[in-house]
Amino acid sequence: MNSKNKLILWLSSAFLVSLSGLYFALQTWVPFMWFLLISGVVGLAYVGYRERKLLADFFQMKTTKHGLSMGSVLIVTLFFLVLVNYFSVKFVHVFDLSMTQHYTLSDQSKKIIDYLDQPLEVRFFYKEGLQNTDFTRRNFSNLVKVFETYSSKVKVSYVEMNSNPSLTELFGATRGLGEAFVSYKGKMNRVEAQDQGQNGLMYTEQDFTNAVIKTTREKFKVVYFLEGHGERGIDQLADENSLSSFKQALEKNSYKVETLNLFQTGAIPADADLLIIAGATKPFQKTEMAAIDMYLSQGKPLMVLFADKGAISPGPVDILRKMGWQLSSRYAFNILNTPNGPMVSTDQPTVANQFSEQSDITKYFGQQKNILIFRPHPLKEIESRTAVTDSYVEVLVSTSNQAVAIDQIDTTDYSGTAESFDLAVHFKTKYGAKAKAVADLVFISDVSMAANMFFSQANNKELLLNTVSYMAKETDLLALPPKEPGASRLKVMGPEFNTYFKFMIVGLFLPLPLLFLGLSVALWFKRRHA
Repeated sequence: MNSKNKLILWLSSAFLVSLSGLYFALQTWVPFMWFLLISGVVGLAYVGYRERKLLADFFQMKTTKHGLSMGSVLIVTLFFLVLVNYFSVKFVHVFDLSMTQHYTLSDQSKKIIDYLDQPLEVRFFYKEGLQNTDFTRRNFSNLVKVFETYSSKVKVSYVEMNSNPSLTELFGATRGLGEAFVSYKGKMNRVEAQDQGQNGLMYTEQDFTNAVIKTTREKFKVVYFLEGHGERGIDQLADENSLSSFKQALEKNSYKVETLNLFQTGAIPADADLLIIAGATKPFQKTEMAAIDMYLSQGKPLMVLFADKGAISPGPVDILRKMGWQLSSRYAFNILNTPNGPMVSTDQPTVANQFSEQSDITKYFGQQKNILIFRPHPLKEIESRTAVTDSYVEVLVSTSNQAVAIDQIDTTDYSGTAESFDLAVHFKTKYGAKAKAVADLVFISDVSMAANMFFSQANNKELLLNTVSYMAKETDLLALPPKEPGASRLKVMGPEFNTYFKFMIVGLFLPLPLLFLGLSVALWFKRRHA
């Protein structure tokens, strides 16, 4: 080969290597790459044509034939590995061996993803170099990878905000730590995240699934909060007794929230999917009660959260009495074990940790959940009732059997034996003589659990949102059971640790390396002249 052909061969190879390096670095095709590709291919073709005789002689050599045979084996092996890799990527099956099934989607999420008939675009925006960005991105990547594995319709991309300002502006991304959006059929929604303070943002399966629901949903359910009877407000953000956090959580879960004054409208709107009476303290007019009765007779759901017994409105109490239940005049408190003996604290909220395992609202709560209610009045069945007899009744929430009821809140003493008290009850019944369908009614003993002060504490938020989702027939929005990673801890103390150290460390792990070292030295001396 003459020097000219050698130069062309070297330049052509350099062009192709440069092309590979540029594409790997930029991850995109730019016009300049066409020059490198065409120059490299044309140069190799030219050298191959000019040195065709040399190539022919080369392939006739015996060593070349043996080398080609070996090369054929390598090519076949490489092709097989590529084929295996392709099918392993194309057809993925994940075996989740974790104790909590941490890498398996819940049934609710699977139903939502199965509903998709077009690709769901997921974009994660971030700024390179910010503190905790890597944590947030890694957390989101681990979460969304489970969805990607389950369905090929989930398409995920990561966008560096400084490198792509136009797309960042289009989606309205502003959080450099990491912000995720889902797009489906032209509709877009942000994935809410839990702020972990200095650790960045945490994304959960429920956050992602709810964002998909909002994006794919064609119609939003309407929730009406009744007003005009001293009910708690839903717009006062700074008021700890307001229900504004409850309202915002409903809106984030794709509900449309409205207020309703029955005295002005005279009827409950036909588009109402749920009516909530939260802390009413003033009497209802007869026309208002008639409108509620008409609403319930149509099989529409009602959720009642009672105010304090001293200021409660008789209207909601009358509805409860028609169900054969009543609100106790006493207060329920947990018994506290103190150095001075068992007592109650009326300044502490009552903890309820017994939940129905049959109800769809609470069946995922288990034994590790609890809710907080401030000074609740227990719900109890009327002993000699003549009310509805064909209704289904399910106690949703109760205290443990270490609770007592007291008459006054200005005491720490109590009388009577410890027992359990019911704080939330669910009814399914045909309400009224002219009822056309079965209505759902849920009564909660005190509105305090939904107030800003307690809404985000314990599992109050989860219970309230689950109740609304069930009653509005949005079962795919029921709170997903959390998947906390389990861990087995080995704690060895005292004599047990000494025994462990003696037999495991000194007796096993240290002698084994020394034994293998001695055998290696012996074999080396034996075979050093072989």
